[in-house]
Amino acid sequence: MRPKVSIIIVNYNSRDIVKCIKSIKNNKFPQDRVEIIVVDNKSSDDSLKQIRNYPGVAIVELDKNYGYGIGCNEGAHISRGEYLVFLTPDNIVSKNWLSNLVDGIDNNKSIGTVTSKVMYYGDRNKINSLGCFLTIYGICGSVNSIEHLESNTFSVFAPSGASFIIAKKTFDKIGGFDKNLFLYAEDVDIGWRVLNLGLINILAPNSITYHKSELSTVSKMPHFYFYNTRNNFLIIFKNATFPQIIPMLIFSSFFHLGRLATFILTGRISQATATFNGIWWLIPNFWQVIKIRNSTKNRNRLYIKAVTGFIQSIPIILSKISKHLS
Repeated sequence: MRPKVSIIIVNYNSRDIVKCIKSIKNNKFPQDRVEIIVVDNKSSDDSLKQIRNYPGVAIVELDKNYGYGIGCNEGAHISRGEYLVFLTPDNIVSKNWLSNLVDGIDNNKSIGTVTSKVMYYGDRNKINSLGCFLTIYGICGSVNSIEHLESNTFSVFAPSGASFIIAKKTFDKIGGFDKNLFLYAEDVDIGWRVLNLGLINILAPNSITYHKSELSTVSKMPHFYFYNTRNNFLIIFKNATFPQIIPMLIFSSFFHLGRLATFILTGRISQATATFNGIWWLIPNFWQVIKIRNSTKNRNRLYIKAVTGFIQSIPIILSKISKHLS
């Protein structure tokens, strides 16, 4: 008998969520072993009405937009599954998507999370994410080339927040998603804390989703750069050990200041402002940052072996820089 799986989708004005649910219903995984939970972050469009008209979906309605992490935690709280799958509503999943996720984690006590191979919906031959990396320089982001993974294990630093599976007992042990992050980098934070349990995060290359994400960073909204910048620093402050925290903070500061300069020089003022605000947020909220670090449990050095090293990090960072120059 297959383990019971709870699929948790956080919705906020997502016009694609019904298509996402339909693709789940078309999966080959036994539907009687699956529950779908949609957590709605006070949507103002008609997406919640559309979901209500769809049978077999549990709905949790929140009184305001609490962000992705808290939404996921609310869904996990009512879930009944042995495994939790977190899926963003802008995904269309392939027919073997769920079976391959479950096969990757079931009866393997060394695995903490399994992430899907996330392709762009608009270009189904182009990889959006194979999971997440963290470099020794403190820069994190999506792995978008199979060449960056170990061929024998497909291990990654962290899963992609777009689609991954985790045992509920593991999720509870790490304390769920960090409510302080609101949006972006929560997946890196989850993976970091899983590694510190002595578990690993891997890719299931045959679990495929098609993600309606922007192909270019130029089209990303300014709020992406605020949370991306702020949260990159927050997860380092929160999880990194000494002495690794020092070069991580120094190099990530140079990276984000460089990105800020790039936005200014290319006339992208709203993105520049958002990036600056993400950096500046840390100063008046310094004691909150210290409180977050002091409240972090099980911080240790087990994650270090999964961090991308000095030499291997260089082409990854250059690739990220080139995205913001295009």
